[in-house]
Amino acid sequence: MKPCILFRGSLAEEGELQVAQKYFDVYENRTAIPHHSTVIGRYSVLPYYQELEKDLLHNKCNLVNSYGQYNYIADMRNWYYDLKECTPKTWFYPSDIPMDQCGSFVLKGATNSRKQLWKTHMFAETRQNVMDVYCKLLDDSLLQHQGIYTRQYVELMNYGNDCVTGMPISKEFRCFFYRSTLLSKAFYWTQHVDDINPSCGPDPEQVPDIFLRAIAEIVSPNTTFWVVDVAQTKEGKWIVIELNDGQQSGLSCNDADTLYSNLRKAYNMYALLR
Repeated sequence: MKPCILFRGSLAEEGELQVAQKYFDVYENRTAIPHHSTVIGRYSVLPYYQELEKDLLHNKCNLVNSYGQYNYIADMRNWYYDLKECTPKTWFYPSDIPMDQCGSFVLKGATNSRKQLWKTHMFAETRQNVMDVYCKLLDDSLLQHQGIYTRQYVELMNYGNDCVTGMPISKEFRCFFYRSTLLSKAFYWTQHVDDINPSCGPDPEQVPDIFLRAIAEIVSPNTTFWVVDVAQTKEGKWIVIELNDGQQSGLSCNDADTLYSNLRKAYNMYALLR
């Protein structure tokens, strides 16, 4: 099946559409997609993922990630236990947190978070503060229907705090994969690149290959085009912060040319192996 991209340009990074067109046929309307295509729904699969999948199947097309594969990533409960040894401890209901649990916490929806409201809608300094943040997220129209999860706050290596939100600018990287093949990796915090001293700035090559290969071995049987955000703790350990569907994930600092050229190569390689 020939690959193509269904692109929602209004949500894309500047110039990304033009780069994607160098490597794939790109459509902005699903009715224009040829029959027997594998569709990469760049920024275009939500909010009606399952309906889009059914429409495409009617034309003998398929999404690069099935609805089941999307769900594996979209809800942390589906991948947490696979990666629990290398990701912060997580409780899926506030009542699950032990009464004697020390430290701070981070709260988020199953898929989304409110990073821009870090101090009030994401970070809980103690267990006693968890319910305050939890109740605020229950009033959030985006998060209230997702399920709200509490994660142990792990102090990461960082480059200072965001002056507006107060959130730490962590040593965090976004890595794109097609199956088990790494396509591209780069610093996560696009908006803070100019705030960091280049001499001590984040280098994606510092992320250990052996760590990423181990993650890919676990995740790739469950989904096709995916993203993992990884970070280094204060103690020097690398951990998984988040998984995301590669169709919906922003580039962060990843180079669009590198991503799309490698995505096309990886697609072709796996197609030959079938």
